[in-house]
Amino acid sequence: LAAALDEAPETSRAAWLRAWAAPPSEEIEADPGAARSRAALADALLRHKWSGAPGWAVVAIGGYGRGTLFPGSDLDLLLLQGEGADPAVAERYLRLLWDLGLEVGHAVRDLAAVEVSLRRDLASATGTLEGRLVTGDARLFESLKGAVAEFRAGPDHERFTSAKLAEADERHLRAGSEVCLLAPDLKRGRGQSRDLELARLIAALEEECPPRGDPLRVLPGWGSALERWLDLSPAEWGRLAATEETLFAARGALHEVAPTAGERLDPVHQRALAKHLGYTERDGRLAVEVAMEEIYRAAKRVDLLLSRCRLRLTPPPPAPLSQLLGPGVASSADFVIFDPSPPTDPRVLLSAFELAQAGKRRVAPQALDVVRELRGTLPLDAETAATFRRLLRGGKGVAQALSDLHASGLLGRLLPEFGALECLAQADPYHVYTVDEHTLASLR
Repeated sequence: LAAALDEAPETSRAAWLRAWAAPPSEEIEADPGAARSRAALADALLRHKWSGAPGWAVVAIGGYGRGTLFPGSDLDLLLLQGEGADPAVAERYLRLLWDLGLEVGHAVRDLAAVEVSLRRDLASATGTLEGRLVTGDARLFESLKGAVAEFRAGPDHERFTSAKLAEADERHLRAGSEVCLLAPDLKRGRGQSRDLELARLIAALEEECPPRGDPLRVLPGWGSALERWLDLSPAEWGRLAATEETLFAARGALHEVAPTAGERLDPVHQRALAKHLGYTERDGRLAVEVAMEEIYRAAKRVDLLLSRCRLRLTPPPPAPLSQLLGPGVASSADFVIFDPSPPTDPRVLLSAFELAQAGKRRVAPQALDVVRELRGTLPLDAETAATFRRLLRGGKGVAQALSDLHASGLLGRLLPEFGALECLAQADPYHVYTVDEHTLASLR
């Protein structure tokens, strides 16, 4: 490939486009959608084409900075200009890349301009914080890392985090506010790639003592900060890796089977995607239903991770606002919590929902986490059934209580028939959500 890239423009362009469509892989680790291999290939190209001009650092940002590129991805670059560097270097370099047919999104900035963008430009700041050095002046890149360290130490990073979470809320409204939409947006939707990227970025910013990690990254501890900051167990680490692979594979397959479809996985493309990824029938579900179930479950796990990040950033309510509601259950502002947490009696898990309903409150997200972990301990006997019936007869807030029970995984334990519908997609004009979410919407 390197030899072909130095030949005539037509030959080099054709060679690059072939490699981009099917990048070579060392197969050291799982690489769904060839996203990491494609990023490594782009790294090799940029280094090969770089002239070695002094006073410049070529920094990958955005998805490229994170080390993942899909067939339809742009190559986002920050060309960091040092003092006295020749501006013509950047123009010549970009023309070389454009001549190869690359879709390059770029910014040319000196260090002072980067510092301003960190404070004032949300999109630019996001790209910079996700950045990594590809080639060029290593000392200049260290100066960039120093500017980011100052940003992390000051109040601007808190405003940045709040703005990113508000941006995510707006993005969810545009892409669809539910995780289990029949036609999910695999990039911008709730629980999809952008949410996972945001959770990782927040963790890397908020971690007080990050390890040195990768010296070529703007945030050296970025790769595993989420696991450390949320104190994920080894089992949760494994599930996070599997979740990321599922989402990467789905996005990569969508770019392959429907290059013009963008990032929304419409039902018309779902069968082709399932076939492309090698899904087969399982437990009475069609291959396409199995594929969509895995995508939805992965999105739910990402949604939960981002919720846990929000909770870490939310200060606890003052103690005087807490009031005991019943054995093991207390109120905290407009929420119901466990006191103590976790509860010593598993029956308290269900009674918390009943007390929240009676007091027109919500079960706190922290308490839902506790229910999610302990739901298997709730005895399924006459007393539990009686509590559940009282909740259904509550008159007010029944639909909300059922939605919260479903979010915690407890509703499927109480009603296995309903649990069997979780993440089941029915591709017909009547359904907007999966069957479980459609049923809850009908009840509301």
